[in-house]
Amino acid sequence: MLPRTPRRLLVAVVVVCVPAALLAAPSVAVRPTVRPDRVVLDPTAVPATSQAFTWRSSAATGRVVVAGPGGTRSVRSTKTRTIGSARHHTATVTGLRAGTAYRYKVGGARGWSPVRTFTTARAGAAPFSFVVLGDAQKSIRRSLTAVTRRAFADEPSARFVLQLGDLVNSPARDAQWDEAFDALGPRVSRVPLLAVEGNHEYCCGDPTASRSRAHLEGARNGVPGQGSTWWWTDYQGVRVVVLDGNRKVREQAAFLDRAARTNPSRWTVVAFHQPVFSGRADRTEPAIRRWWLPVLERRDVDLVLTGHDHVYTRGHVRPDGPQYVTMNSGPKYYPLAPASSNDFTRHGAVREVGVARTSTYATVAVSGDALTFRAVVSARGGGATTSRRVGQVLDEVRITDDGHAKKVR
Repeated sequence: MLPRTPRRLLVAVVVVCVPAALLAAPSVAVRPTVRPDRVVLDPTAVPATSQAFTWRSSAATGRVVVAGPGGTRSVRSTKTRTIGSARHHTATVTGLRAGTAYRYKVGGARGWSPVRTFTTARAGAAPFSFVVLGDAQKSIRRSLTAVTRRAFADEPSARFVLQLGDLVNSPARDAQWDEAFDALGPRVSRVPLLAVEGNHEYCCGDPTASRSRAHLEGARNGVPGQGSTWWWTDYQGVRVVVLDGNRKVREQAAFLDRAARTNPSRWTVVAFHQPVFSGRADRTEPAIRRWWLPVLERRDVDLVLTGHDHVYTRGHVRPDGPQYVTMNSGPKYYPLAPASSNDFTRHGAVREVGVARTSTYATVAVSGDALTFRAVVSARGGGATTSRRVGQVLDEVRITDDGHAKKVR
């Protein structure tokens, strides 16, 4: 059995008044030690029977120990990436039971993480929900902590988090990864984090996104044309397809087509960073529209989730076709393209909703023949173009599919 995490007795409380200037100062990176940190559950292609783990420490090797029905298993990390004095470990445990709770710890003889829990997906379709977060990027610890708390207070039974890229602003600044993992807290060590690569994962001293890939792994489907940053996972009746809008857009079109065409489930959700139809006034993504839009429409994908533009928009090409959503969860805002002339209308589509200077999180609930997407206001900037307040629903769309016809309301 896994040892219980020892409880510590609090013997004193000291209150210190900290000047506001110090609170605003940039954070300092926490150096890795033998005790693992930044523990995260990664997606796998078959989440009903497998689970992947990533963590950081100063140890050269590591392993994960999982306890549950059938006994205790210990699996050595299969991949270790070294960045400075940090070793980023990845391990995958297979042969698990569907819909089952497990306890686990990661590390090694020199130091172990606290014991945490996770639950595998159920086999086949079953009702569930998940949380969607847009760009974080700025004031990460403060803003992302607030939005994550709100999202999980709203949807406490969410089974995973889908983050749409630009989790950090400058990936080579390790302190920003500290902020991101502090903000996401223990949640992503209990439910998987499905992470999209944004343009800021590739910028600012890390053109290959090596830090992002060290911290966050994608699923491995083992099909032709797959890269490490594009993949899919099947979760209780939903196929979630993650693409990388930063590179090899043309090459990913065939992968997207295969993922949608071979989907054994009722629902298809596709996520990437740069929108098909840009919400910012001076942006457009012609390569994504050329190579991915025809596939999204032909395969009748249900929901397309993107970030990048720091506004909120939702629209469609066909009223009952894929719903294209762009959202932002951080405090950075860009101008919204006007209703009279925007990327939707310029390319034969319809923008149903357009809101500026407003941060959101979203929840997606899947139940039977319905998928419901809700975007909720998590923060308002000066000059926000909606009267909705923090905590109120900004936008909601319900997609139903009885096997004969799909409707969007």
